[in-house]
Amino acid sequence: IPASIGTRGITVVAANVTRRLRKQYFESLVRKPVSFFALADNDPSRVAVSVRGATNHVAEGLGEKSLLGCQMVISGVVGYGVALYYCWQLALLLMGVLPLVAIIIGMSIGKLTAATAEADTKSSEASSGALEVLGAVRTLFALGLQPASIDRYDSRSEAAATAGIRRFFAQACVIASVVLCMYC
Repeated sequence: IPASIGTRGITVVAANVTRRLRKQYFESLVRKPVSFFALADNDPSRVAVSVRGATNHVAEGLGEKSLLGCQMVISGVVGYGVALYYCWQLALLLMGVLPLVAIIIGMSIGKLTAATAEADTKSSEASSGALEVLGAVRTLFALGLQPASIDRYDSRSEAAATAGIRRFFAQACVIASVVLCMYC
């Protein structure tokens, strides 16, 4: 019961923080000069889509994952204390091996983080392209630009799918490194 109360509390706090961050993020975008959106990397529709994606990552980090991380750290410290009490030789062996395990898993998680960021960026580009096309569908039809728009969306979607596959490969590497460290 205390764990579920803690999880609920931290989830509510994460939702409130995320809501405030979205508001501040949007306010800062509205205050930007028009020249900011004229740059190639700052397409207005892509920036608008990124508000939700960026704050969702914050909500995930503040929510259940932070509580789970605290529980794991406490479990590790208590488990290490119990291991020292019952079998100090094994505890010392673990103390020597654990940094290596942490480095391996940390490197895998670093790759996963980079792959996730790339997948989110590519997905945002594809979404903003679709929003742009749907917002100006009459103009595209009048100028006969439908095939070019479809090709552009297809290439962006393919790039997003490729980045997603790389992300899942990185996730598989994280899982494999954890399993390798647990059973070897």
